[in-house]
Amino acid sequence: MNYKKTKTFMSILAMVEMELRRVWHDPVEIITRAVQPVLWVTVFSVVMAHRVNLGVQDYTSFIAPGVVFQSATFIALAYGIMMVFERESGVLKRLLSSPRANIVIGRTLAGSVRASTQYIIVLASAALVSAKLTDNPLLLIAG
Repeated sequence: MNYKKTKTFMSILAMVEMELRRVWHDPVEIITRAVQPVLWVTVFSVVMAHRVNLGVQDYTSFIAPGVVFQSATFIALAYGIMMVFERESGVLKRLLSSPRANIVIGRTLAGSVRASTQYIIVLASAALVSAKLTDNPLLLIAG
């Protein structure tokens, strides 16, 4: 690997490491952000399954992927807002020594690290209320 590629890779990894440190030092934030999706999967889906006939056999399994995508959307919005705050506070100026593409890729990977922790919590809570989840990649792609 040449020097330029190594430098690019290291600047992207630095942003991911920064996010991992934030998650490690403040795990309560992950839990508090996961409360609403967990409530949707565990309480709302169970109540709605008993109250409304929507033509779906297993409403909990039906709603779980939507809740995961909803939480992903909120995480993406939170990261967009965080970038604005970092720009206003001057943190982003320190990051501008690396190319902007590296900043975007690094922040995207950092957001996916945080989102992945929340996905695990939401999917574990869905499994606790007997949602039928698949791990077959062909079925996941076929949607």
